Amino acid sequence: MSYALNKTMLDGGYGRLDHHAMQMMKIAIDEVTISACHIKVTCPNGTNFEGTTIAPSTHRGEVIINRFPLGISQPILNDGFCGKAVLTNYLTPTGSLTYDPEYLAIDTPVTAHFEGNRITGLTGAPDMVAAVEAHYADVADRFGLDAYNIDSWHAGFHPLMAYEGSATADPLRWSGTAFQHQRILHFHTCGTGPPGEICWMILDPTVLIDGVALWENGKLHPERFETTGRVLDAFPELAAAFAAPAAPCGIDR
Repeated sequence: MSYALNKTMLDGGYGRLDHHAMQMMKIAIDEVTISACHIKVTCPNGTNFEGTTIAPSTHRGEVIINRFPLGISQPILNDGFCGKAVLTNYLTPTGSLTYDPEYLAIDTPVTAHFEGNRITGLTGAPDMVAAVEAHYADVADRFGLDAYNIDSWHAGFHPLMAYEGSATADPLRWSGTAFQHQRILHFHTCGTGPPGEICWMILDPTVLIDGVALWENGKLHPERFETTGRVLDAFPELAAAFAAPAAPCGIDR
């Protein structure tokens, strides 16, 4: 599946960056995250959760699809994590099933509290919390899903992924493309089968792997780990791209 939306994206750094190098970087990132003893994730809006990784079973691993360009790490099962995620901007679909309305605009932040794979509560402005609850109930009822299940989360890592448009112009198009951006981490929720049906898009995450930030304020730092650092050493073009990543992701704080 190609995630390049147009000729400009395909002809630019996003489409032309060495695909094999990106495959090697993904393998390295996955090794770092899956082997971690402790992971903590925060964001400027107040997201704060932590825990340990659980090796995915056969039926809860990655979606079997060849992505191009490649820019998303392996999903990390949420079973071993607890804390909160602050929901902003939009709740969007995962692309698994289609439904209408396709997304929900989050006008004021809503905090989702969770323990393992269960959403235990939603807090925020009463009208916005009610809208989020109604959206979850609607999607879950349509397909017979467990509304408040969280399957997994993962973060984008493509250094040259740039979403030049505005998310507000087309939230569905934005979420289905910009998820590969380093500045975006997203959750898969609503439903027990991956990838769920409702995404939480978290902007500018910091992901601490055993105390060391692999992502820091929405920027990937592969040079901080031996495994990912070896990939940079092997592919100078990739190292240059990570040293000067693209900035636009469709949303400003």
